[in-house]
Amino acid sequence: MIEVTFCADTNAELRTQMCEFLGCAAPTEVGKPEPEKPKATKTESPKVEAPKSEAPKAEAPKTEAPAGQPTYKEIQEIVPKLVSKHGKPKVVALLATFGASKGPELKPEQYADFLAKAKVELPL
Repeated sequence: MIEVTFCADTNAELRTQMCEFLGCAAPTEVGKPEPEKPKATKTESPKVEAPKSEAPKAEAPKTEAPAGQPTYKEIQEIVPKLVSKHGKPKVVALLATFGASKGPELKPEQYADFLAKAKVELPL
């Protein structure tokens, strides 16, 4: 959670501080010119950092593979064809033999074996 606190004597000061914090132009009321401000020394506001996430982010499967190795794109293309011909339960069962419940969960090193097994067990 990030908490930001502003301290101001007037609403106008608060709006100005908020706009400076957000990086937008200071608001002016329609029809009223902005009053001249006396020059003041700039005070530094404390810097707020977003907390770093400790959980690793899931990466999209890599589509690049060594020469001769299948890519994830090939998996993406064949899985829907297998489902339409053999049904989802059979395809999910085949994926489960590789420890996956859907195509993106296959590891790149499993692509070739998955395609070979699919060719034998669920021919198109």
